[in-house]
Amino acid sequence: VFGTLTITKAKINVWSDDRTVTYTGGLFDAGTVHYQGVYGVDGPMNSVSITYTDSVRDAGTWTPGFTATVRSDLTDKYELGELTFGTLTIEPAPLTVTTATAEKLYDGTALTGEATLTGLMPYDSGVTVTATGSQTDAGSCENGYSIAWGSSKESNYVITSEELGTLTVQKRTVTLTSASASHGYDGTALTAETVTVGGDGFAPGEGVDEFYGWSGQTDVGSKPNYFQYSLLSNTKAENYNISKTEGTLTVEKLRLTVNLGGRTVEYDGNPQGFDMTLIGITIENGSAFQTVTPGPGSAVVGHGEYTFTLNWPALTIELVVDGAGTDVGTYDISGTVTFSGGDESNIELGYTNDVLTIQ
Repeated sequence: VFGTLTITKAKINVWSDDRTVTYTGGLFDAGTVHYQGVYGVDGPMNSVSITYTDSVRDAGTWTPGFTATVRSDLTDKYELGELTFGTLTIEPAPLTVTTATAEKLYDGTALTGEATLTGLMPYDSGVTVTATGSQTDAGSCENGYSIAWGSSKESNYVITSEELGTLTVQKRTVTLTSASASHGYDGTALTAETVTVGGDGFAPGEGVDEFYGWSGQTDVGSKPNYFQYSLLSNTKAENYNISKTEGTLTVEKLRLTVNLGGRTVEYDGNPQGFDMTLIGITIENGSAFQTVTPGPGSAVVGHGEYTFTLNWPALTIELVVDGAGTDVGTYDISGTVTFSGGDESNIELGYTNDVLTIQ
């Protein structure tokens, strides 16, 4: 008795590999598909045809599918066994963000810089990066950024490198220099309430609101031209390096040369005196000279005193001239100068033409 031999169809097992790729914006399917279980002359080449049924684009973990079909001439010997779908991992694409470094002198406006994004896929052309850093006052800040993804998915990317610049606003250097001045003593205070702004100067629309606290010099000597200042309400001191330089106020001695009206005349037996038309005071006020006379009058005063009063400008100067003679000879003409409204130590006094000669 012969037994029955039953030969069943062989099972062909089909599977795809697990794999990891990086997001490119393109589509990925199950990739390479393997099969096993075809023997001898039946295979393995072209024994099974594969059709991919799924494709994915975005980052994540997927199991793309496929179908398998045994070649028609082998279906009497083979049938499909297990179909195993491998895991496809799409990792986010790396991005590098770079923002600019910039520097400028404070000018009251915001300093900004550009930003660039490297590694973006052409498929995601709608993505934009914007630098967010802004520095107006003196100082520094990091130049940050923001990304607008539009219709693209942020999850498809990972920022692996940030090259962030620095925005630096430098302080302006400003020098404030008060004026120098000089004059001869006149009993009034010498002032020079002028300031020159130098260096980088103030930013447009900013500056000093008021200069005050000025010094003055009345007596002979020198002192710095001190001053104070206040800034406009929109001007922040921390945006500036401000230095002050004081000029010099110098009061020089007032030099007076007094002409006493001396003269030479012929003897005629009558009393003779000074020539009133010559009497005067020459004032040297620094580099300025001025001669002041009492004006026209009688040509000769025979005897007695002559008084001449001069106001200059806060000083009252009084000159008393006395001198006369009759006989042949030489006579001194005296002059007495008195001051009010000032200090005589600030005045240097000299006389000229102080002799009456009768010959």
